[in-house]
Amino acid sequence: PTAARTVAGLLREAGEPQKIRKLPFPFSPKGARILRILLENPKESWTIVRLSSEAQVALRLASLAVNWLADKLIVTKERGAIKLAKPKDLLDLWAERYKFREMNKAVGYYSPDRNFEEFKERLRNLPEDRKVRYALTVYGGATLVAPYLRWNVNYVYIQGDARDWAAALELKPVASGANLILAAPFDDF
Repeated sequence: PTAARTVAGLLREAGEPQKIRKLPFPFSPKGARILRILLENPKESWTIVRLSSEAQVALRLASLAVNWLADKLIVTKERGAIKLAKPKDLLDLWAERYKFREMNKAVGYYSPDRNFEEFKERLRNLPEDRKVRYALTVYGGATLVAPYLRWNVNYVYIQGDARDWAAALELKPVASGANLILAAPFDDF
């Protein structure tokens, strides 16, 4: 500690910017890969190496994320086997920290569709190469499992440039009052 403080002090005195390295946080874009894999396979038992490989992240990041989750009692670690113990708690923690507009590149548009069914039809009519490159989210995604929901704005995750999608869906850009949000996810994993 004393040597580290001395080096930091010398760097400040020399006018050098001090590099502060943040440890990976489990809800960061790369850390979230670990979380998604655990949530998608809640009954599966994992090793750090396998989890790291599956998530395509560094072994250290996987280890830090798992240790953080173990400290919160969300995963169990027994003899090298990592298991998700509390998926609901993990989702709750993630939901507390997740900010849709801050995490994703979101752009607002006006869609002439009068209801969700018309919008779904517009999506169905997309060229085949685009059909695997989008996903309904927020209210639109929720409507698929709870069709009685009422809302004014559709949200769609897209892969690619929002302007290209807007042209394909015949959308108009707006500064305010958007009824459709196209969002490029924070991590395309």
